[in-house]
Amino acid sequence: MRAVIAFLICLVLGVAASVLATGTAANAATGTQISIDGVKFATSEIPDGSRQDLTVDWSVPGDAVNPVAVTMNLPAGLTGYNDKFPMLDPDGKPAGQCIVGASSITCTVDPAYVEGHELEMSGSFTFGVEVSLGNTTTEKHVFDFGSVQVPVTVTPRPSGCTQDCAFDGAEARKSGSYQNVDDTIVWRVAVPAGADGIPARTRIAVEDQLDTERYELVGEPRVLEARSLSYDSRGNQNPHFAWKPASEYTVSHGGTRVELTSVAGLGRAAPAGQQGIGGSIYEVVWTVKVLDGGAAKDYENTARWAIEGAGSGAATGTATRTSGSGTVVGRNFGKFQLMKELAGDTSLTPEFAVNYTATLDGVVTDQRTISIRAGVPFLSNELIKGTTITLDEIVPTEPSNVTWADPVFVLPDGTESERLELTFSSADRNLGRLTEIRLKNRATLERASLGAAKTVVNDDGMRIPADTSFTLDYRWAADPAKGIQQGGGSVALPLDGSRVEVADLPVGAVVDFSESAPAAVPGATWQAPVIEPSRVTVGADSAGVEVAVTNTLTRDLGSFEILKRLDGNAAGLVDDPTFLVKWSYPADPERGVYTAGAGEVQVTAGGEAAVVEQLPAGATVTLEEVLDEVEGGTWQEPVFSAKTFTVVKDNRIAIDLDNELALDAGYFSAVKVIDGTGAALVPATDSFTIHYRYGAGIGFEAGEGELVVRADGSTATSAPLPYGAVLELAELTPPPVIGATWDEKHTFSPSTVKIGDGTTVEVTLTNSITRDLGSFSLQKRVEGTGAHLVSPDREYTFTYEYPAGAAFEKLEPTEMSVPGDGSAVTIDDVPAGAVVTITELRPDPVVGGTWAAPRYTESNTFVVGADQRVEVLAVNTLELNSGYFSVRKELAGSGASLLPKGATFTVRYAYPAGVGFEAGSGMLSVAADGTATSGAIPYGAVVTLTEVAPEAVAGADWKAPVFSVDVIEIGDGTVTDVVLTNTLERPDAGLASTGVSGLAAAVAVGGLALVLGALVLVVAAARRRA
Repeated sequence: MRAVIAFLICLVLGVAASVLATGTAANAATGTQISIDGVKFATSEIPDGSRQDLTVDWSVPGDAVNPVAVTMNLPAGLTGYNDKFPMLDPDGKPAGQCIVGASSITCTVDPAYVEGHELEMSGSFTFGVEVSLGNTTTEKHVFDFGSVQVPVTVTPRPSGCTQDCAFDGAEARKSGSYQNVDDTIVWRVAVPAGADGIPARTRIAVEDQLDTERYELVGEPRVLEARSLSYDSRGNQNPHFAWKPASEYTVSHGGTRVELTSVAGLGRAAPAGQQGIGGSIYEVVWTVKVLDGGAAKDYENTARWAIEGAGSGAATGTATRTSGSGTVVGRNFGKFQLMKELAGDTSLTPEFAVNYTATLDGVVTDQRTISIRAGVPFLSNELIKGTTITLDEIVPTEPSNVTWADPVFVLPDGTESERLELTFSSADRNLGRLTEIRLKNRATLERASLGAAKTVVNDDGMRIPADTSFTLDYRWAADPAKGIQQGGGSVALPLDGSRVEVADLPVGAVVDFSESAPAAVPGATWQAPVIEPSRVTVGADSAGVEVAVTNTLTRDLGSFEILKRLDGNAAGLVDDPTFLVKWSYPADPERGVYTAGAGEVQVTAGGEAAVVEQLPAGATVTLEEVLDEVEGGTWQEPVFSAKTFTVVKDNRIAIDLDNELALDAGYFSAVKVIDGTGAALVPATDSFTIHYRYGAGIGFEAGEGELVVRADGSTATSAPLPYGAVLELAELTPPPVIGATWDEKHTFSPSTVKIGDGTTVEVTLTNSITRDLGSFSLQKRVEGTGAHLVSPDREYTFTYEYPAGAAFEKLEPTEMSVPGDGSAVTIDDVPAGAVVTITELRPDPVVGGTWAAPRYTESNTFVVGADQRVEVLAVNTLELNSGYFSVRKELAGSGASLLPKGATFTVRYAYPAGVGFEAGSGMLSVAADGTATSGAIPYGAVVTLTEVAPEAVAGADWKAPVFSVDVIEIGDGTVTDVVLTNTLERPDAGLASTGVSGLAAAVAVGGLALVLGALVLVVAAARRRA
C-alpha cells in the first residue's frame, strides 16, 4: 500500500511539472504537444446506468519530449471504473501505464520508450465507464470531451422502485470488488439481519477464511454500522451505513476475526430523511492483496458468521479483474475547470449563469455567459500565460420554495470569494496544469408541520396493552423542479388519540402517509388503516391539518373442515354415512382465546367436507368422534390426520378422518340326524361332510368350505365366516352303509343359513337311510298229463327261509300260499343279500294223478338284491294215473259143451282220446270160462268193448255176445270187471244151422258199437274245448 501511495505522489509531482493542454480535457507534459483525435463508444445507443467501453485515439504533433503523460477528465454523466493497465508497444511489450479513476484517466509513456520514438507518436486507450445521466426518456446526448464531442442515444434505465421498496432485512452474503490500481480486493461480508436490525446487546462474530496462498491481508478489517434506513435515488430503502469506531469492536486471529456487540438503532431519533430502526445492521470489510497480480482474474473467498441466539452460517463471494489498454500525451498551457457544487437540503440541479471574461495585456480575448450545472464541469480553452479571467454568478430566484445563499468561488488553495478574478502566471503556479475552481451555492427549502392522531375501533373487545403506540410513516417523492429530494420519516401515535406533530416537512412536497404494522395483539388482526387524508401537499399553512388514522382490530378467526372417508371391508354395512364429531378448545388468554369453546359437527362419509367456522385463531382444538354400533362390523380406532391442532387465522385447516369398519364373523353349527329303516345300521363313528359356499357380499369375497359332522349326534361348528354371508349347503356323498342305502335327498333345517354378528346358526342335517331290501315272487305252474285234474284256484304251500347276514338276522322257515293259476305271490322286505331257500310242502293227492317232485326255473335257493325282485317259478308235474278192466268169459247155451277145450275169445276195446291221453285200442284174449285183464289204460278213458266173432263151433250157433257193460270208464288204479257172456245154442232139430242168423246178429252188434264210439269221441272233444 505504501508503495502505491509513493508511486501516486511521484506521478502527481510529475504531472504538476507540466503545463495544461488546450481544448481536450487532457493534461500533457512539458514540451510535448498531444492531440486527442477521437473519442468513441462501442455502440451508438447506450442505456443509462450501464457500463460502456470508451476508446480514445491520440497523437503527438511534432517531436515527443519526455515526460509524455496525459490525464483526461470524464464529462458529467460518465464515471470511470478504477483500473490499472499497461500501454503496449507494437511488439506487445509494456511501454507505459494507465491509471483510471472515477473522474479521470492518467496515462504515462515510459521515458525509455519515448527516447527513440519521438516522431509521430500516437496511440489509443480503452477503459470502462459507467453512464449515469438520470434521464427518464430516451434522448440524444453529446458527451463533450473538449475538442471532441461524442453524440449518442441514451435510453433510460429501468424505472425506480414503486412497490415493495421498503427494506425487509439483510441476507448473509459476501461480495468482492477487485481494485486494479493496486491489485487488491475489498471483501464485504453482510451479517444477516431482520427488517428492524439485530437487537441491541447481541454478540456477533465474523471470521474471514483467508487463503494465505492467494491473498495477503492489508491493514485491519473495518466495520460498517447502520442504525437507520434511507432511500436511494432508485427509490429503494437501504441501511444507512457509517464506519464504526475501531474501539467498539475487537480484531483477533491475525486480523481475520472481528467480534462486536450490537447497539440499539436510532429509532425516533433518526435525522430527517432517515427512518430509525430498533437494532443495528453490520457489514465487515477486509482488504487483501492478490498475490498473483491478477493473473487468475476470478477470485473466491468464504467468511463465517455467528449471531448470539440466531445461529451461524457461511457466505462465499467472488471478485473478477477486468482491464483496458492505451497511451496518451499533452501540451504545456494553462486551463481552468469550473465545477458547480450545491449544498443545502434541496435536490435542485438547475442551470446557473456565470459571466466569464478573459483579458490578455488589457485586451478582452473571450467574454461570454457560461451555463453550468452541478456536477458537470466547465473546462476552459488553453489560456496563454498572463491571461486574467473574471467569474461572476447571476444568483437564481426560482423556485419560490427555495432560498438561495450568495455564491462562493473556491480556489484550489481554499480561497473563497463571491466574485473571482484569476491570472495565469508562473508566479501563481497555475501554468502547465488545470486549475480546478469550485462554485458553491447553498439552497434551503422552506419547512412546515402538520398533526396526526390515532383512533382505534375494537368491537371484538380484544385486549390491547395501554402503552401500545402506532408508527405513522410518511414519505414524499422527489420533485426536481422544486428541489425537493425524496424523503420521509415516522412518528409514534399514542393509543389515547392525542395529537402528534409531524415536523420539518418540505413546503411543496406531496406527502403520502402510511402506517407500519402495529404491535401484534394475540388472536387479533389489525385491518388496513384508514388514513384521512392519506396525501397532503405541504404548504405554509399546513399546521392546521390533522391526519386522522383509524385502526380497526378484529378477532382473528379460522376454520377447519373434516373430510370423512369410510374404509374397511364392512363399510358397505353403514346405512347412514353421517357421523358425529365433537370439538373443543380450552381458554388460552396468551393467544387471545379468552374463553373455552366446544361444539359438534355432522360429517358425511364420501361427501363434502363438513366445515366449522368462526373459531378464534390460536385456539387449540381437540376432535373426538362418536360412533354408533353397526351390526356386522366393529369400528377400529378413528384416525384423524390431526386430532389436535391450532386454529390459524383466515385459514381452513383440512382434517382427514378415516374410519375403518372391520367385518365381524359368525358361525354355523351342524347336528346329524339319521332316520329311516336303515338308521340302526349306520355306525356312530361315521362322519359326514357338509360343503358350503357363499357368494361375494358386503366386505367379503365369495368363499367355500367344509364342515364334518358325526353320526353320533354331536355338534360340529364352522370356522369364522363373514357376517352376512348366505350359505348354500350341500352334503357330499355319505359313506356307504352295509345293508342300507341313503336316500338321494337330504334336508337342512333351516335350509338357508345367513351368518350373523358373532352368533352361531344351528343347522340340523337329516338323512334318511333305507335298509336295502329286495323281494321275490313265486308262481305255481302245474303241468303233466294229469294237470287238468286240479282246479286252477287250488293253493299250494311253500316255505322260505334265509340264514343270518351282516345286517340282518336268520329267518326261520315261513309258509306262503301260492295259487296254482300262475299268478305270482310276492314276498317283500327281504334283506338285500339274503340267501333265500324256497321249499314246497307236498301237495295233497289228486284222484287220477300222481305228483312228481317240483322243479324251479332257476333254483329254489337264490340271493335277493337291493331293490330287486327275484322271480321264481315252481313247476309241479301231475302225471295221469292208469286203470284196468278185466273180462271174465261165461258160456251159456245148449251148445256150450260143444266148445273145444282151450278155445279163446277175442275182445276188442277202444277208447277215444281224452284230457291227458290219446285215443287207444287193443284186443284182449279171454279163455273160455277164464278172465283176462287189460293193460294200463289212462284214467278216465271211456272204453268200448266188442267181441270178435268167435270161431264157429260145429253143432251149435253162437248167439250175440252179451257184456255186463260194454262201455266202461277207467278208474284210478282200479280194475273194472266185465262179464262177457257168450251163448252157444244147439240148433233146433230138423233145421240145419247155416249161420245166417248169426251173421245178422253180428251186423247189428257192429253197427251199435260204431254209434257208441262216435258218441264217446264227441264227449271227449267237448271236454277239451271246455
